[in-house]
This record gives sequence, C-alpha cells and structure tokens, in this order.
Amino acid sequence: MSAADIHHAGLSPTVALRDVQRADLDMLFEWQQNPEGCAMAFVKPRSRPAFDAAWDKVLTERENTASGLVAKLILSDQVPCGSIGTHSTNGELQVGYLIARPFWNQGIATRALALLLAQLPVRPLHARAAARNTASIKVLLKNGFRITGTKWGDETDRYLACEEIIFLLQ
Repeated sequence: MSAADIHHAGLSPTVALRDVQRADLDMLFEWQQNPEGCAMAFVKPRSRPAFDAAWDKVLTERENTASGLVAKLILSDQVPCGSIGTHSTNGELQVGYLIARPFWNQGIATRALALLLAQLPVRPLHARAAARNTASIKVLLKNGFRITGTKWGDETDRYLACEEIIFLLQ
C-alpha cells in the first residue's frame, strides 16, 4: 500500500526520523525545487552549487552535537518524504522542515516535528513561517510553539519578501 493509499484509506502513516546522509542530497535537491512548495513557503529554490554548499555546512555543523544542530530525513512508512532540522540564525536556534509534495496533508510534518522535539531537549527553539503558509503555522502551533509577533521579511537570495509570523518554543 502506497502512502497515498494509506492516506485515502484513513490510516496514518508511521513517521520516523534518521540522520540525513550525503546519498540523500539528490532527492532533497529535487524536493526543494517544487514550485508549489516554494510559493507556499516564500522561498527560492537553490541552484545546485548553492544547495551543495548549504548542505555541506549543515552536515559539517551537525557534527558539533553541543550546538543543537540536527539534520534529519523524514520517513513515512519507511519511505523518504521530507527533511527536518535546526539551524542557527542571528544566534537563535531555528527549526525548519520540508515535506515532498506527494506527502502533503497527511499529518507527517506535525508528527515529524513532535519526534524532533522529543529528541532535541534544547530550548528555546524559534521558527518563522510566511503568514500565508497556514499549513506550517498549524504544524508549529500543534507542537506547542507560540506566536510572539510578526515582521516583514525582506527579499534575500533565499527568501521572497513577505509577512512572517515569529514563533517560540520554551
């Protein structure tokens, strides 16, 4: 039974996390190119050189376990379907995730974030979501993040300009 069959049958897929490995990067690169996902999250897909540089940094930094930095692959019924992790921005530990388009609307992001939070005792954790990204906002709120404000996020090489909602988990 495929993940789509499980969803349509009303069954919840089993969600698990494992460390991202270099062999996963081609798949992750393809997922971050999805136009619908990019539009929803107000992000620009990275070029392959920029993607590789970013992931080289992620995989190197996560070796420092004291930092709280993690990079996990999300598995739905043992099938890779997304990524979740933390990164440091302006001295704040931020959480972020990506779910591949075929796996949207199955509750996978919510369960993956709950698993990550159980494995990662570091607090506070911060998050941001585009104000129009209602799916991500729901995921964060269901996992105990609270809204601390909003701000206008200017366009960068990675993000489109948009109103952002700021979240905190203590």
